[in-house]
Amino acid sequence: MTTFKLRGAQLVELALFRGESPEALDWLAECCGIRQLAAEEVLLRPGQENDTLYVILEGHLRVQIGPNAVLNTMLEPGTCVGEMSILEKRRVADTVVADGTTRVMEISSAHLWRLIALSHAVACNLLVLLSSRLRQDNQALAFYELRARLDVLTGLHNRRWLDEMLPRLIERCRRSGSEVSLLMLDIDRFKRYNDDLGHMAGDAALRSVARVLSDHIRPLDMAARFGGEEFVLAISETGRAHAMELAERLRCTIGETRPRGIKGEMLPGVTVSMGVATLVPGQEAHDLLHAADMALYRAKQMGRDRVCCFP
Repeated sequence: MTTFKLRGAQLVELALFRGESPEALDWLAECCGIRQLAAEEVLLRPGQENDTLYVILEGHLRVQIGPNAVLNTMLEPGTCVGEMSILEKRRVADTVVADGTTRVMEISSAHLWRLIALSHAVACNLLVLLSSRLRQDNQALAFYELRARLDVLTGLHNRRWLDEMLPRLIERCRRSGSEVSLLMLDIDRFKRYNDDLGHMAGDAALRSVARVLSDHIRPLDMAARFGGEEFVLAISETGRAHAMELAERLRCTIGETRPRGIKGEMLPGVTVSMGVATLVPGQEAHDLLHAADMALYRAKQMGRDRVCCFP
């Protein structure tokens, strides 16, 4: 902690104190200390007891949210951190780290409550700062939630998303009395393709297949990368006959499509084997997936580059 002291005239320039008179803040400036943090120095840790509000004077603080710190919020000069553990009387929930050399003003909980009682402007400013941060955190969290359900390479949804959404689709089709079919496809001899041409070419092939799937299904249908070189399509309001027709069109289109490498060069095409299953009474999502997987296995056993149905 440094011996440098602020004056009320300097505090009114900060967002938390905006609208208050310098004279009304002189007592606070006299009571509070200043702390300087080195880059990446941890200010607050999850589970820590805290009774101090930290107002950023210079630099930035980074709030790392979640157990793996996958979500980060950057706090600017004039904003504050630590208020929730004071207002809600609970331990710190997230990690707060200095993002570069940072100087903060330390306001004890006793001084904070006195400040709120004395200053309507500061109380309003604190509410505005809290509301803004919650809104930013919610928007960022929604973004990361979306990313968690997308396959980064292909842009399709991933297995996690499919596991959540397929039961909902099945229930919706049951209520409406409509059929739902599942198409599961696997790129033929994909390991050999990777070994012969390299993983960058393999990635291009995966993206090429995903693009064909995206371009040939309706908005109400679902497409997901199931894992590795496997993909799944959930087709609502579609029985076995039409699902088989769609699968055959997709198989042919994929076989006729040439992937492009990172420099735009044409790469060898791939073929796919496909399994089709249509939901029958009494089946759940895992039963339908299993039936489509059995049909896919049959297509591979029969020589690949073909469509089979189950049973």
